Amino acid sequence: MSQASKHSFPVPFCLFIGPQRSGTSWLYRYFVERGDICLPLEVKEIFFFDEQYHKGDEFYRSHFDVKPEHEVAMEITTTSFNNSQARQNIYEYFGKDVRLVCPLRHPVMRSYSLYRHYQRYGMVHKPLSRAIEECPEIITSSHYAEHIKEWIELF
Repeated sequence: MSQASKHSFPVPFCLFIGPQRSGTSWLYRYFVERGDICLPLEVKEIFFFDEQYHKGDEFYRSHFDVKPEHEVAMEITTTSFNNSQARQNIYEYFGKDVRLVCPLRHPVMRSYSLYRHYQRYGMVHKPLSRAIEECPEIITSSHYAEHIKEWIELF
């Protein structure tokens, strides 16, 4: 028997937990266009489970406005994929009642895309081989088998 969620929504809830640079912006635009999915208001990602969890349930729920036409509520939370504390917070918040979807992309292509993304935002300034030393998640977030195993074990 699954642990009941302490924080249920009036419709099923789904989290896209795939790592950054795995097509989530395209997926977000697709889901926005559908009209039958409740997504966070005014932002693609809330960063609740990894950065804002201390703000509590009211903060998280304030990002959603579930309407009668919505069949599901959903968030895309790419920075939770390889974050063990975020994973634990998601479990604490939803229990096993949350639906998890994990889009993946070729790990080398995804890692390089993340490196270029970090360059654009000024998070890394060195060549890839040196940037990996300072920002190992460029590579470690592509260790799909390791991270997915941890999600499966918890959920």
